[in-house]
Amino acid sequence: MSKTFNRNGKKETNGYSSEVVVEVEVVVVVVVVVVVVVVVVVVVVVVVVVVVVVVVVVKSHPLCVDGKTWFYRR
Repeated sequence: MSKTFNRNGKKETNGYSSEVVVEVEVVVVVVVVVVVVVVVVVVVVVVVVVVVVVVVVVKSHPLCVDGKTWFYRR
């Protein structure tokens, strides 16, 4: 990017500053992507844990009949 600015006769600092901005934007995008991935993984893990707990509770509950949840048996 600095070469284009040099051809236009502008200072090299402009090229460097724009490159820095691009790098910062890339870093921000990477950070956002990582945060989103972490949040999704956490949500999936929580959902799986909740489902497993509910299934275990439902199957071990005395009012459970034919795999139906005991909530409907009340």
